[in-house]
Amino acid sequence: MDYVDSCVFLSIAFEEGDALACKTFVNTRGYRQHPRGIISHLVVSEIFVGILEKVQLRDALEEERVRLRAMQQLSWLFTTLLEDGRMRIARFTRRALDLDLFDHLKALEYSLSDDDAFHLVAAVAEGCDRFVTKDRTLVKSERVQTFLKRHYGLSIIDVTRT
Repeated sequence: MDYVDSCVFLSIAFEEGDALACKTFVNTRGYRQHPRGIISHLVVSEIFVGILEKVQLRDALEEERVRLRAMQQLSWLFTTLLEDGRMRIARFTRRALDLDLFDHLKALEYSLSDDDAFHLVAAVAEGCDRFVTKDRTLVKSERVQTFLKRHYGLSIIDVTRT
């Protein structure tokens, strides 16, 4: 099972340079009624906050138009993936609050954001075998990658290299 990081969806929403790689990956997850991808409430909230914070334009009307377009694009994508049964939203559970694992991940990589540490904990709690991201800190952190693979069977995958 693939836990898909919020940065993958934000890249799609804002049509960033690697959006095609992100779209291709997301659109090929699973097949009808056999989900291969997982997102969590944490991913959804980080995407929403990212859309609100990332768009900073001088023209308030244009700013709102860009935000609305990004939200509409993701709404369509999530609806399609969820209705087809190719992705599911993991509910926030007590297992996803493993603060010992969170602290250990932060100790392994000082530049790891709290959001990313919580995403990794959620991926472990869901029993995922791949964490799909384009986040440079995660992709380059050999200590975090080695620890997660050895103890939880979780690999960090760079979506731009799949």
